[in-house]
Amino acid sequence: MRKGLSLAAATRLEHIKPSTLLRYVGSALRQDTPGGPYRAVRSDRFARELVVPSADGRAQVSAKGIEEAREYSAYANAVAHFKRTGDVSRLARFKRKTFVDVSGRRLEFVTDPAILMTLGEAGFPLDPSFYRSIAIRS
Repeated sequence: MRKGLSLAAATRLEHIKPSTLLRYVGSALRQDTPGGPYRAVRSDRFARELVVPSADGRAQVSAKGIEEAREYSAYANAVAHFKRTGDVSRLARFKRKTFVDVSGRRLEFVTDPAILMTLGEAGFPLDPSFYRSIAIRS
């Protein structure tokens, strides 16, 4: 819905009922007028459990809200771009930036091409499909 789909169209694509979506993520949707169309709000408080590459292999993180999830998504897309093209320019914005995994360890985003190649050869999927699950945070 953040990309302009209606509630009906979005739920049809996901093969769920509109009432199911409203029950689980209703706080992320707004209806400006009674009976009017729903729209996605700019931000939400949902936690998304993600898996991202780290120097040790995989790190599990909990992105709290859409903005934090977008940052991890941008990193995953930069890693996937590197994997496809060998171009490291999109990884530059993540140099010396850190994140905290679910166990509380502060880790640095992997931007070294040699480490990324080693992770890819070891079987870590270097693509943007890094979502583990979605959990609701109140």
